Parts: sequence; structure tokens; C-alpha cells
Amino acid sequence: MLEEKSVVHNLFTDLSRTNPEFKLFVPAKNNTLEIVKLCVDSVCLFFEEQKLQQGDRVTIIAHKNTTYFKIYLAALKFGLVFNPLNPSYSEKEVKYFIDDFNPDLVLVSSDINPLIKKIINNKSKAIEINKLIDVNRPIEFKAAAVRPQDLAVLLYSSGTTGLPKPIGLSHENLKTNAAALSSEWGLGASDVLLHTLPMYHIHGLLISLNSVLLSGANLIALPKFSVEEVMQYLERATIFMGVPTFYHRILNNPVVKKINYSKIRLFISGSAPLSESILKRFKGSTGHTILERYGMTETGVISSNPVLGKRKPGSVGKAISSVSLQVRAIADGEVGEVWVKGKSVSQMVCEKDGWFKTGDLGYLDDENYLYLVGRSKDMIITGGMNVYPKEIERELEQILPGREIAVFGVPHSDFGEAVVAAVTGPQMKHDEIETNLRTLKSRIANYKVPKTIFNVKSLPTNVMGKVQKNMLRDKFHDFFEV
Repeated sequence: MLEEKSVVHNLFTDLSRTNPEFKLFVPAKNNTLEIVKLCVDSVCLFFEEQKLQQGDRVTIIAHKNTTYFKIYLAALKFGLVFNPLNPSYSEKEVKYFIDDFNPDLVLVSSDINPLIKKIINNKSKAIEINKLIDVNRPIEFKAAAVRPQDLAVLLYSSGTTGLPKPIGLSHENLKTNAAALSSEWGLGASDVLLHTLPMYHIHGLLISLNSVLLSGANLIALPKFSVEEVMQYLERATIFMGVPTFYHRILNNPVVKKINYSKIRLFISGSAPLSESILKRFKGSTGHTILERYGMTETGVISSNPVLGKRKPGSVGKAISSVSLQVRAIADGEVGEVWVKGKSVSQMVCEKDGWFKTGDLGYLDDENYLYLVGRSKDMIITGGMNVYPKEIERELEQILPGREIAVFGVPHSDFGEAVVAAVTGPQMKHDEIETNLRTLKSRIANYKVPKTIFNVKSLPTNVMGKVQKNMLRDKFHDFFEV
């Protein structure tokens, strides 16, 4: 049983004991453990001055920087529910999340769209995070006495309606997964993680950051993924975590074969399927076999290929120690639905018996390695980001009224999957398609916008009138010539 204290208190207690020399490296500036602690306590005092109480909700819409890390840790220590949002969201998207989450405070970047700030202030209160950058007051803030089951973080995933749905993760969820990953990957005080992932996604916020903090490893934090910056810092790191798109771009950089990889012990990939061609090319260029793992917002990491032992191409490895995994198929070795259970799984999504249906289809081999063959829903993963077709279809229906529209994903060498759309009705020329995509771009985040729109006479449907997106995927499978 976890102590009934803030997860950050436990993380920092363990961190202080395992690695008192901890450093959070950022370009041109290093933060020691004591500086990080001081900043976290100062932000906690700021929360208190804002009249926040334990259990209140705070949203952050900001670009990744050192202050972002400290705000996240302070929110956990204070006992708040932390909700990160993608700073590229449109006004309409932000309004949906603010209305749904109903935060008590919203922290924003100084360059935020004034219209978004106005939307926030109609419902809550927006404060720019640059006001917290130099807040270092010599105090020691007592960690909130949270219970293991208390919510710590709330992220959004897709529901069956296509609208994003809230996924709450407790303090116990966070620490259970972080402890399991720290053990699974052998993280320790001598490790240095090169962190280039976004903080509004579970991969960058919880999977990467929490496991590093709990293990006492150090952190090099870059504002975002840039292949040039990654190449600059890679020789200082021992671990790199990314999505397949990152590895594809690294491979296409001419510096890839000039780097000294002797210090690095782990390249880890997740959030989207890793192609066997990238796996093979990366091994040839760097001498390293990428470790592929599998997880979800609702569960944290579910399975991982081993640090020591066989890393099987096409497999996402075995269930980690904190998770029970079942493939519910008619017979052993056959494809079935993937179900998981464990203390890292959000209780908001579990059945009464504690099991969670992932929505993924897969099978286990005779060594219990999991292979995923598809998703039971039509979610698209592009560059590691989840895209839900129904949302884009609804927006396109307003731009192109009277037409039948289907949004789906096709293979793409850089993004893993590319978002595309098929539309019926009068044939659109290239300029008209580009105009409609620009209109769509003003309504939703960039990564959700289809790379192209296909003109089709009709959409393939079954006898019940349901669109058969698998047929569309097959028809346009080779459009980007992966």
C-alpha cells in the first residue's frame, strides 16, 4: 500500500535518497535537486495565494519549458488535479475542454491567442506562467495528505461518440506505473534521459518524467523534438524515448552515422506502431535495437520488450510487472481482444471486476510476447498523436454540407499513419481541396488536418449502411508509397 501522501513527496523522498546529485538540464541552464525543490515549494505557495485547495483543478496550456515541469510537480505535491492541454488547440477545442473540466485555475503561455484567453476568463481565471519563472522563495511547503485513490492527473481520450472523454489517473496509478518501469528498464542515478516529448501527452508527462524522477535518473529537457538538437545532445544521454516518427527523422539525418552511441543503453519507442523497416534500419545505422513498448492513456505502459533478452520485431513485448494481461480469443495464439488489469489502470474505465477492454486486437506467442494487429475502433495514430475521425468528419460536414465524408488513416513513412479523407459529391479540384483544408486548419489542431482529400463516387458500406473504412484503407494504402 502506498503511503497516504502526495506522489511527488514520495518521488522526491526516493530521489533524494538515490541520487542527491540529480540535475534537470536545459539548454544553457542546469537545475539541481535543491533548486527544483525550492521552485516546486514556491509554486505551491503561489497556488495557496490563489486560494486553491486540495482537490481543486488546474489546467495548463503552455509550451514545454523548465517552469512547466515544476508546475506539474507542484500540482501533485499540493494535491491538485493537473490537466495539460495541447497549446495548438483552436478556440473551439479549448472551449470544449474548459467547459468539460471546469478548472479553478488555468496557466497559459504569454503568447496565447487572446481569444482563447477570453474563453478561459469567461469560465475560470487565466494566469501567464512567465509570472512564475523566477518565483524561488525559501520555504518548505508540506505535501498534501492525499490518498492513493485521489485523482492526480486528468487527460482526455476519445469516446464512442468521437468527442474527447476525461481519463482520471490517481496518485496510485502514477506511482505504480513509474515504479514498474523503473524496475523494468533498470533506470538508476547514472542514467540521463533526453526528453523531447510533449508534456500534454501521457508519454512525455507520465511515462517518461515519473519513471525518471522515481529512479533518481537525470533529465535533459528540450522544448520539443528537433532532429538537429537531438543529434547535438544524444551523446550526453543514456536513454532516449520517442515515437516512430522521431526515429524515422533521425534515420534521415546525415549525422546519424557520425554519432558516438557508446554511452546510450536504451532507445525506447511507443505511442504508435513501430515498423520493422525502421527497426532494421536503426539497428544498421546505430548498432542499437529499439525497445518497443505498448501503453494507453487509461493504463500507462502495459507491456515492454525486455532490456535484457529477446526484443522481437513486430511485438510490443510482455506484460510489465504491475499489469495482468489477457487476450480473449477463442483459442490460444489466435487474435482476440486485449484486456488488462492492475493498479496502474484508471478505475474510471474498468469493469466491475477490475478489467479494462483496451479496444486493441492482438495475440500472444508461446513466450507470452504480445503482437497487436489492429484496433477495434478507427482511431488514427499520426506522429504519436491520437486522432479521432468522427471529430474531423463533423467539422468537414460543416465545411462541405450535403456530402458523405469518411476520415481514416493510411501508412506514411514519416508519421506512421497519415490522416486522409474521402468525400462524395461534385469533384473538387486541387485548389478547392487546399482551400477547404485551410478552413479546417482554422478550426482544429494542425496534426488532425487530413494530408489530402480523395474524391469518390460513393463510400463503401455494409448492409446496415455502416461505412467500411477498411476498404478505403485498402484502396488508398499505397498513396504515400511507404
